Amino acid sequence: VFLPTLIVGLGLPSMSLSLSTEAMYKPNGKLDRSLKPFIDSLNLEELANSDVSIRGCMEKLAKWTAEGEANSFIAFFLFAVCVVATTVLDMGMLLTASVMMWYRAELPATPTQDASSKSKPVLPIRMAKVLKKFSFLDVAIVGIVVVVLSGQAYSAQGLSLTIAPGLALLTL
Repeated sequence: VFLPTLIVGLGLPSMSLSLSTEAMYKPNGKLDRSLKPFIDSLNLEELANSDVSIRGCMEKLAKWTAEGEANSFIAFFLFAVCVVATTVLDMGMLLTASVMMWYRAELPATPTQDASSKSKPVLPIRMAKVLKKFSFLDVAIVGIVVVVLSGQAYSAQGLSLTIAPGLALLTL
């Protein structure tokens, strides 16, 4: 269940951005209505409206990294390694530990070994504890929520940030 949910969650939009130019004009906005034809000709709503997925974000960051953007490399590394890879490895270690516990529980106890020691998959559990420290999927989810909530301050200017369905799948 974890891997399909993660893959679909990474591909679906986690955040949406939309712009309404109507809020830019007086009385609510600062622009005069006489500028509406010019603003409409810029096609700002279509240019600004966007659905953002983590996979799409990583693809753009990889492209910008290839073009020489150092900051994009750091962001790509954080998303690809700390958000995605360590989360997958952490869950892999937990799965390995549970399979080892199941397998060892089926084995008969030997005279030199007590029953509790045969069900302790020490290495995978230790690795999972370390990987959990570097797994930032939860941090990324909270970051997206904070950005969306902070963006509500701009709703009066016509900018709308919303949480999209991909975030719910990543939260599972």
